[in-house]
Amino acid sequence: MKKNINETLMGTSGMSSIDVANVTGKQHAHIMRDIRNLLEQGVSQSNFGLSSYQQPQPKGGFKEVPCYNLTPKGCLILASGYNPILREKIINRLEELEKQRIAEEINPELSANKFINQYKKKGKSDRWIAARFEGIQKRHAFTDTLKDHGVHGYGYSLCTDAIYKPLFGKTAKGIREERNLTTHSNLRDSMSAVELGATMLAELLATERLETEHSIGNRQCYTNTIIASRNVAKAIDNTRKGIL
Repeated sequence: MKKNINETLMGTSGMSSIDVANVTGKQHAHIMRDIRNLLEQGVSQSNFGLSSYQQPQPKGGFKEVPCYNLTPKGCLILASGYNPILREKIINRLEELEKQRIAEEINPELSANKFINQYKKKGKSDRWIAARFEGIQKRHAFTDTLKDHGVHGYGYSLCTDAIYKPLFGKTAKGIREERNLTTHSNLRDSMSAVELGATMLAELLATERLETEHSIGNRQCYTNTIIASRNVAKAIDNTRKGIL
C-alpha cells in the first residue's frame, strides 16, 4: 500500500528552524516568529523544541542564538501556513533527510562523517572530535546502566552532577553559569579535549562500579558514581602535580 506524504515523513528526524529558513529563503527571525505564533494559538509544543546554535561572528568566535528543532509533524504544521512553493520546498527537504537517514542506517560511517564535519565547521580539532564522539558512546552506556539499576526521575541529573562535581567543582548548572551557556546549549561542546576525556573516564568507571557493587536506586547509584569520579579527579590532580 502506498503511504501518503505524512506517513512517509514521520520517520525522519525533522528540521531545525535554521534549516527551514535556508530552504524557504525566509529570515530566521521570521521563522521563529511564525513558530511562536503557532504555539500561542495552542499548537502542541512537543513538535517545536526550543534549542540554540552557535552562530559564527564576523570578527571570529561564536554567539549562542535561539532556534527551534521541529519534528516532521511540526514542519508540516508550519508549512501549512505558507504558500504552495514554500510548502513544496519544506516537503522536498524532509524527503531528502529521510533518504539520508536510510543511507546512514545502511552505512553508519556516513553518520560518523556527518558528525565530524559538523564539528570541523565549528573549528574543533581532530583530537577534540574523537574525544567528543567516543564520549557520546560512553555517556549512552552510563545512562543505560543507570536505567538498568533502577535510577529514575531526578536521579539522572543527580548522577550527572556526581560526575561533574569532583571533576569541575560544580554541578551542571554551575558550569553553565560559569561559562555563560544557555540552558539549551550542549554543555559538553564547551569542554576541552582533556575535560571530555576525564568525563568519559569517570562515566566509564562509574558504569563498571555500579555493576560490580550491584547498586540499586538513585541513592546507591549516586554514591558509587561520585566515588568513581573522585578517583578520576584525584588521578588527574596527582598527574598535574607530578605525584606518582
